[in-house]
Amino acid sequence: SSFRRRICLRNPPASTMAASGETKYKMDRVIMNRASPDTVAIVQHLPPGQDKGPCYQCCYAPSFCPCCVICPCCNDPEYIVRASEDSKYIFLKETSIEWNDPNISFKDGSCCGIDPCHYRIQDNVHVVYYDDPLLTKIDDKTRCCDDFLTYCCGGSGDRIALRHTICLGCCNKAQFPFMCIPICCPVSCCPCAIQHNIYVQQGKGMEATVALRNARDEALASMARVEKQINEYRANRS
Repeated sequence: SSFRRRICLRNPPASTMAASGETKYKMDRVIMNRASPDTVAIVQHLPPGQDKGPCYQCCYAPSFCPCCVICPCCNDPEYIVRASEDSKYIFLKETSIEWNDPNISFKDGSCCGIDPCHYRIQDNVHVVYYDDPLLTKIDDKTRCCDDFLTYCCGGSGDRIALRHTICLGCCNKAQFPFMCIPICCPVSCCPCAIQHNIYVQQGKGMEATVALRNARDEALASMARVEKQINEYRANRS
């Protein structure tokens, strides 16, 4: 179950702000300073989305023959589906959002280095800090008639979109060598676009969106307070 606690960044102690000790405290990116430097506090859990097959997908592929998944009525082997769901998480931490969107990969084997008959989980962890412009827009972008579409075509839960938009919201910022990507382009087709989708439990999209926004706002408020202390200290030193 989810829980909630306030986000509070570590204040810069006077001894840390001495000229010889500034490297101990990250004064130029305050958001990186956890309340306790030796621990990472999880502020809240969000329920991750579950992958659901369409209505005609009625069985799992045999564990010894996963290629049966090419049949429309078959899902991946049950053991790897369960492992994938167990690997998912969404944590709101005191300085960042972290989530795991695992992929399915082949186990190591003797056939060109892989075992084509056995799968394993490849973790795909994402971390976005609260001061990242990517969190400027956090929106519930769950498709219309999601329950019906999930029944007919399958789905992964409610979709929360993290976007850093420009051009009046028509484009996402992108990494070099591109400058921007049209916002209509999906994440999977445009790896250079600065964007992420987080899938949460079906029906929890708006609730999770509000939780993400609140965590971001609290972290930025705490960061602004600490930055003010640092600026006052530097002004007094100069």
